[in-house]
Amino acid sequence: MEQFWEYRYPDSENVFELFSTPHLVWLAVLASFIILYTLVYNKGSEKTKDNMRKGLGLFLILYELAKQTVNSFVGVPDGFYLPLEICSMAEFTIIIDALWPKCRISKQMLAFAFLPAAFMALMMPTVTVYEPISFYAIHQFVMHACIVAYVVALYTSGEIKPRYIGIWLSILALNFIIIPVYYINIITNRDYMYLVHPAGNPVLEVVWNLFGGKSGILYVIGLEVLVVIVMHIMYGIFRLLGRFSRGKSS
Repeated sequence: MEQFWEYRYPDSENVFELFSTPHLVWLAVLASFIILYTLVYNKGSEKTKDNMRKGLGLFLILYELAKQTVNSFVGVPDGFYLPLEICSMAEFTIIIDALWPKCRISKQMLAFAFLPAAFMALMMPTVTVYEPISFYAIHQFVMHACIVAYVVALYTSGEIKPRYIGIWLSILALNFIIIPVYYINIITNRDYMYLVHPAGNPVLEVVWNLFGGKSGILYVIGLEVLVVIVMHIMYGIFRLLGRFSRGKSS
């Protein structure tokens, strides 16, 4: 139980590797949950869908509060694991979207910003320093799977309709988030949203090397370029899926 609740520094030795057996088992379990949630959501009535949206949104907020509570008891350094990461913003956006489902900006951000971020977090988790069955490993895997499940369910039901303008609306909204977080990082010597250092992320390492290999505005600009590229890839995927579904229905 001590290992289950234990906090470990990010530079600790890995307990399991990416796409090792524990990681693949986690992905299989989470994929099953995402598929099940999506199927139930799509077959449900409007009332059922509303309850599922609000229930998942509430769960994510309470789950985040649970993590912050655990942080207070297991020796997490002050200022670590605060909800200032990109997927933390996804949690808040989901509860907003669940309460105000007519909000269009939230849906575009979910499709273009938060879905790829959560998916990449599942593929390249930062909790490999923990036991596969431990509080922080479970929290990261479950949180990101819930984000993916929410977006996939709404997309397949037709409630999320990605538009090209949504890319630029999402970029604009993200910049309103990034600017204060960037200065919080400077003041507190932290690295939320990877705005200071790639922290071992292989994709961000490429950006780091291409844009000067040091912290600063140039590296942040490189991250923005990466985000724009990823969002355009997502737009292409959504267009292909749209054509496939139209062809299937016809």
